[in-house]
Amino acid sequence: MAPREADSAAGDVHHGEAWSYVQNFRQAARDLDPVPCVVLDPFLGSGTTALVARRLGRKYVGIELNAEYARLAAKRLSQLSLLADEAA
Repeated sequence: MAPREADSAAGDVHHGEAWSYVQNFRQAARDLDPVPCVVLDPFLGSGTTALVARRLGRKYVGIELNAEYARLAAKRLSQLSLLADEAA
């Protein structure tokens, strides 16, 4: 499924079923006390968990064996950094 732009101002991109996962992750993170933590994702894939962790101000560690997915995640996360730099 091709991603579609959901909210260009926020840079949110829907990725099918992954979007409900993102929303659940955000809600769970809001419900927790603001304790510094590191999010571990042993199956990084396209980087959705890392993306949400970064947006919530958390550090993350992602592990991905597939080089193509690792590059995709790195690209996605670097684009988020560029958007943050432009907003500052």
